[in-house]
Amino acid sequence: MSGVVHFKFKSSLVKDSVTFDGHYISVGELKRLIAAKKGLGAEGGAELEVSDWNTRAAYTNDAEQIPRNTSVIVRRVPAATKGRPGPGNRAGAAAAGAAGASPAAGPLAALAALQARDDFGGDVYDAAAAEAGRQEEDALIAQHLDAQAQQGTS
Repeated sequence: MSGVVHFKFKSSLVKDSVTFDGHYISVGELKRLIAAKKGLGAEGGAELEVSDWNTRAAYTNDAEQIPRNTSVIVRRVPAATKGRPGPGNRAGAAAAGAAGASPAAGPLAALAALQARDDFGGDVYDAAAAEAGRQEEDALIAQHLDAQAQQGTS
């Protein structure tokens, strides 16, 4: 017998659905079907968090069974990577930032390290790219000031 689970991405206004065989579907299989339907790639299911439509409780175990004709809310979260905190783990990000700071730096360094990270746990800017951008900007400002100085003397 065919089953269906209705889903809606948290940021979307439109509901969608996936069909499957049987009375129940595992959370992992549901994530895989949603990722395939939305074109998120083969590993796109690892980036999804599924929660119950009514209770908003997240399904944390990929082996958990969801009955057919259920509605869920889907949210994209960053896939946990080696050496980085997991999805939505701000406490883990704070601990990772504090671990990278020297003990003498104290909580301000840990706070600065936390603020330098975006919502997905990665660095907002690559340090080398930021430095190259600053150098380019300084060169353009110098050219502009030189051009103004030459116009003023002519």
